[in-house]
Amino acid sequence: MTSRRSLKILTASVLILLALAIGSSPMALGSSPMAFAPHTHTTHFRATVVGTFAFTSSSTITASGKGTASPLGRITVTATVSLTSNSGTPSVTITTANGDELFLTAAGTATFTSSTTAVFSGTYTITGGTGHLAHAAGHGNLHVTADLTGSSGGKFTAALSGSITR
Repeated sequence: MTSRRSLKILTASVLILLALAIGSSPMALGSSPMAFAPHTHTTHFRATVVGTFAFTSSSTITASGKGTASPLGRITVTATVSLTSNSGTPSVTITTANGDELFLTAAGTATFTSSTTAVFSGTYTITGGTGHLAHAAGHGNLHVTADLTGSSGGKFTAALSGSITR
């Protein structure tokens, strides 16, 4: 009989604690959970992308590709590069499999290693995003090799390595 009574007291105590926890949650009080500071976490960010690019004007290149990113998984990438002399200013959007986007800007210099190959080396900065990446930030290194396959464009490989905070 004593063990049954102890079990009832324990069960009642757990139910009371649960009721108190639920009753004091932000949702139960009618406030948004976003009223509290979001939890942030910084981790390594690495991505590899393979794709194509096209010259859309004498000073603009557009690119698109597919790849993988850690910790985001499979990604698609679109970029616009405004060219000035031998440097470019890329604006990059990375889209995850669930549709969330990550926005990056980059700065660097392109060097021709042959008459049809250019290597872009520089840095990137994560400037935000959408969905679970809305408050993302970060930075790192960017390396792109672009091979001209015709007069209007070609193919590229890209590697990013740095950090992301979200």
